[in-house]
Amino acid sequence: MPIKLTCPNCARTLTVSKSDSGKFAMCNACGHRLQIPFLPPSHNAAIQLNDLKEPATGPDLQSPAPIVVPNSEELEIVAPPNRRGWLLAAAGGGGLLLVALVVGAIFFRKTPPAWDTGNRAAIVAMIDSAEGAVVAGDLPAAARKYRSLDAFVADHAITDPTLKAILERAAVQKQKVFAALVKRAAPPPTPPAPRYSTTASLATSQPLAKPAPTTNPSPAPPVPPTPATRSAASFLHVVRQVPTPDPMNDERIGAAIEHGADWLIRQFDPQTHEIRADAGRRRAGGVHGGLDALCVYALLQCGMAIHDDRLEMQKDFMKGLLAALDTLEMEKHSGVYARGLRVSALALYDRKEDQAALKGDVASLLKESRGGAYGYPSNPNEWDNSNSQYGLLGVWAGAETGVEVPSAYWTAVQKHWVDCQMPDGAWGYRTGDQERLSMTLAGVASLFVCDDYLETAAGNVGRPPFSPALAKSLHWLEKGDNLDGRGMIWGYTLYGVERVGLASGFKFFGTHDWFRERGKEALDLQDRGDGSWHHDEINTSYALLFLARGRHPILMNKLRFDGFWANRPRDVANLARFAGKELERPLNFQVVSIERPWTDWTDSPILYLASHVAPKLTDGQIDNLRKFVEAGGLLYTQADSGSPAFDKYAHELAKKLFPQYPMIAMPKEHPAYSMPDAPPLPPMPTPPLMPVEPAPPLMMVGNGSRTLMIHSPHDLSMAWQQRMDKSRPTAFQLGVNLFLYAAGKADLKNRTASSVLPDPPAATGGTIQVARLRYAGAWDPEPYAWQRFSRWFQQQTGCGVGLVSVDLDALKPRATPFAHLTGTAAFTPTPAQADAVRAYVDA
Repeated sequence: MPIKLTCPNCARTLTVSKSDSGKFAMCNACGHRLQIPFLPPSHNAAIQLNDLKEPATGPDLQSPAPIVVPNSEELEIVAPPNRRGWLLAAAGGGGLLLVALVVGAIFFRKTPPAWDTGNRAAIVAMIDSAEGAVVAGDLPAAARKYRSLDAFVADHAITDPTLKAILERAAVQKQKVFAALVKRAAPPPTPPAPRYSTTASLATSQPLAKPAPTTNPSPAPPVPPTPATRSAASFLHVVRQVPTPDPMNDERIGAAIEHGADWLIRQFDPQTHEIRADAGRRRAGGVHGGLDALCVYALLQCGMAIHDDRLEMQKDFMKGLLAALDTLEMEKHSGVYARGLRVSALALYDRKEDQAALKGDVASLLKESRGGAYGYPSNPNEWDNSNSQYGLLGVWAGAETGVEVPSAYWTAVQKHWVDCQMPDGAWGYRTGDQERLSMTLAGVASLFVCDDYLETAAGNVGRPPFSPALAKSLHWLEKGDNLDGRGMIWGYTLYGVERVGLASGFKFFGTHDWFRERGKEALDLQDRGDGSWHHDEINTSYALLFLARGRHPILMNKLRFDGFWANRPRDVANLARFAGKELERPLNFQVVSIERPWTDWTDSPILYLASHVAPKLTDGQIDNLRKFVEAGGLLYTQADSGSPAFDKYAHELAKKLFPQYPMIAMPKEHPAYSMPDAPPLPPMPTPPLMPVEPAPPLMMVGNGSRTLMIHSPHDLSMAWQQRMDKSRPTAFQLGVNLFLYAAGKADLKNRTASSVLPDPPAATGGTIQVARLRYAGAWDPEPYAWQRFSRWFQQQTGCGVGLVSVDLDALKPRATPFAHLTGTAAFTPTPAQADAVRAYVDA
């Protein structure tokens, strides 16, 4: 007699065999799972599932659920008893694979460290036991033992490479056991059953035969599945594949900034808001304004990169630090450093109450300039490039807030750095000294600042993007391992790398990704206990400046290629500065090479390609552009100086990239022109997209769902290059809107938070076959979507996704039990296509 069970969750009735008493049952409607009590052979009862005893869990399972070997047409699956890690699904006789993912706490539960080390012996013993059952020929027992093993390890990440390899081999053996049991359970072939008409096919089927009269009518028997359309059963074993974490991931960067800022905050006296004057620490006459300025500057930058209530400008702590900094006496010996750093700190928020100190320091720095250079007061006739870069740093920060600086100052500074540059492009501490990385970085950053204020030929095209001195120095940084130097003060050089990286926008110097490489070094050197670097305020402040300033989102990636790629060398730099103010969140810009793979461009949602002549890109490079867009990016092109040659090239490029979509005039209602209902970007408040009036005429290519490419036949970036945000606000507003549209109005991603998912290891939990349905139309608007989802799905479940493109009229349920039909426009299926879909679903 069968046992009838009623599920308390959904009231679904299950019927199980009395031979299953003492085992486990799972409601196939809601997943409620409990143990069936043992019943004597003569007992017959209807049982509520909530009256049953919870199954045992963990490594001490005594009665794991058996593999059920059915003898009916339908393949019955009884779920195993573990709490989270298993999923078994069967496609009995049709074309739809219904998968219930039991993922709960396995995905988010924190794992104790080194769990696998303490349980290695137990794991190996369980594997040996399962393999012993295989050798003995008891496959059901082997399957139960493998299930118990999976239940034991399901919640835990296996970090031991040797143990991980042992488990992977065990997973392969387990799949063979399951496959053998399924083959054993398969029913013998039966002759084809007659086809029965369904409601869906009444229009084309023959009339139904009238049933013979009967005195005791009974329900018609179920229609057996036709062998020709039966799908092979597939087992899916869900165990999350934990990917190896990126050593330079954004989460780790945020935690490091938070930990370091916490240590630096503790170095301030809460009463005086000054750095504590601890015994034994060297101070110049007890006055330490320069060190305070550096530390306050670092904390201010941290407040722009992480969320910490103590670092908010509305809170008393930060107000106290700035108020104290305003009145601190600056050291005489190192006054250039001190004043340069104080202006850098006060200029960040440019508060009215800080104006007196800020303007006073700028005036002092202008007065102390020695022909564009700076030195120590004790040597009035000497200069050095270290003092010189910090003197310029302060004047530049003041000029960015509107403090007037004579143009002669920028000319003098530029001349100083050009005159003392070495022939190979590097710099030393003074003329005649050996070259140093830290001083070369100082020279590059200083020349970039001067170029910003001395640019006079912005309207010209067809010129080199950098001055000869700047081009030489950038070439030196890109040679070999020149970027790897450390300098006498580690943090000082680190901050120099960050300043040049942000000023130039270069993501790579040669083969070196400066932020990832030097950032990983900084993360590895941080003290895990107190959060400092070298237990020193100077190195800690510089490390925090590097991580906080470098972490900000990238507005645009400007594409660097052979030819005139930068007619407007400071266009995106100035747009990023404007956008940061508008969005109240700092933004960076970046320069990427056409020679790099497209995955290196995904730091930003926009790739910017501009010139006045047609670039000579190879087919491989064009394919790289296509892959970037297919992965969710937006390509923005512009004809510098309204060049007809580049405008023609942009249209030709669009045809090569997206031959199935035309380039059309961008409609006035496009979101990039105006989207007043856009919500703010969490977690930092962001104003909605700004109406752009009058709307400059743009061209676009779209797939019916999103815009893939936007082209401007007019030179919008001229306004960006010349900082014409007051006289030509439309160009700046449009630039911000392009970024917000491409970013998707979601939380902005920081530099290292890439959307690229790496290739997962081999699937250990089986594979789901998915048919992507082809037809004459936009059947594949987002080609990369399934690739990304497949990788994510396998990370979450350990199960692979087998993708195959299938013509709609050739759809077969036996080959692919799951099919995906999509598009961005209506289409009319042919009769053959409609019949194929009907037959697939009916099966």
